[in-house]
Amino acid sequence: MTGSPSPAERDFRPPGQAFERAAILYDMERIALAEEEVRMSLSEDPESARAHALLALCLARQRKSAEADREVAEAMGRAPDDATVHYTRSQVLVLTGRLPEAEVAIFEALRLDPKDPDLYLYRSAIHLDLGRPAEALAAAEIGLKLDARHLGCMNLRSWSLHRLSRNDEADGATQEALSLAPEHGLTHRLRGHVLLDTGRPAEALEHFLQASRINPADGVSRDGVIRSLKARLPVLGTGLQWAWRFLGLPPVILGVLLSGLFLATGLSLGAKDPEA
Repeated sequence: MTGSPSPAERDFRPPGQAFERAAILYDMERIALAEEEVRMSLSEDPESARAHALLALCLARQRKSAEADREVAEAMGRAPDDATVHYTRSQVLVLTGRLPEAEVAIFEALRLDPKDPDLYLYRSAIHLDLGRPAEALAAAEIGLKLDARHLGCMNLRSWSLHRLSRNDEADGATQEALSLAPEHGLTHRLRGHVLLDTGRPAEALEHFLQASRINPADGVSRDGVIRSLKARLPVLGTGLQWAWRFLGLPPVILGVLLSGLFLATGLSLGAKDPEA
């Protein structure tokens, strides 16, 4: 699950420089370095609940579930009635594969703070992971009532609609999200999936390539590029998969090469699918 804020974005007490560095590193996906910095922060202020919470997330992301659980307990011991602590516990439980417990934790967070759209975002994501798209849609829509421009809730609403086979609505929802955040990689990726699954691989390819440009490390979007190409030109899609795996060409370079190839053969990437 993505798009959820870390404890770094919620305020327990004024942060020190080490904590700020840890928060930035965590957001950059440099988890081991974030752990080092947050431990330094805790050496300066061992009573910081949000530092314990951020450390728990770092540990969970590194599959150190027992240590992560201990840090969650430390955070809860210092701020037992703070929704963010329960929210962090839910994140740790998801990261360590305990979805039913994570659902209980996010419900408790919402009991403590029912006006936070971020919590409805995470509740929606858990429902999706548990295979309950109707409940995921309901949670995302509550979040959007609290903040109509909340991109995370918009994306989960789109994906829930798609999972419910309400594809016309999902199509419109992804377009609306992109109108607000045209450079958001995950939103391009979601739109690519909706388009591909509804028989529009050429349009899907454009969005998977955009998602790969924005985040070259996004393996899901890379797979979406290959699936889109296979849907139109199976031989080319297989060739791209080989090039990506064995030549290590980055998505942007491959996108440029593909654009030239499509233009040369009269199959522009922007062309409408024959069946559309």
